[in-house]
Amino acid sequence: MAEARLLKMTKAQKAIRFIKSLIHPGSYLHALRVMNIHAVTGYRERKKAEIGHRAGISPLSCFINGERIKIGARTTIGPNVTLMAGGSSGRITIGDDCLFGPNALLTSANYDLKAPPPLNATPMNEADITIGNDVWIGAGVVILAGATVGDHAVLAANTVITKDVPEWAIVGGVPGRVIGTRNPSTG
Repeated sequence: MAEARLLKMTKAQKAIRFIKSLIHPGSYLHALRVMNIHAVTGYRERKKAEIGHRAGISPLSCFINGERIKIGARTTIGPNVTLMAGGSSGRITIGDDCLFGPNALLTSANYDLKAPPPLNATPMNEADITIGNDVWIGAGVVILAGATVGDHAVLAANTVITKDVPEWAIVGGVPGRVIGTRNPSTG
């Protein structure tokens, strides 16, 4: 509908619309956001990560403590995926041929909830996250510190992984639990 309206506009109307866009402050704010994309998405941290051959990473993904992140070959990281390695020891290791849907979050550090308040002053509990080969991580999945996801597993959208996931498992829910298998040998 908008395209049809644009086609019906005269050259003078199109020129006026263009001039208005040049003086609209939103145009310049958008340009600043685009120029600052590297700072917003943790681009400097991404350069510190070990990234395998032919891995595809969305420019809208976010890396934190990139020196403790390893991504395997041919893995695809979708938009708005956040990989938060721990500040001192928690690592994130992702195997080959994995798929990450949008808005997934992996964090290898959690606050110690038993420490005295305030929470933001407590030390972080860090533990490695390991993702096997050929794993599909659906949109909005959260994987918490210390979890290992076995090869060929599928994590359904919006699942929260708090413990280890076996190979070939299909996992869903909050917290995640095995709801099926994708092992071709079991029929």
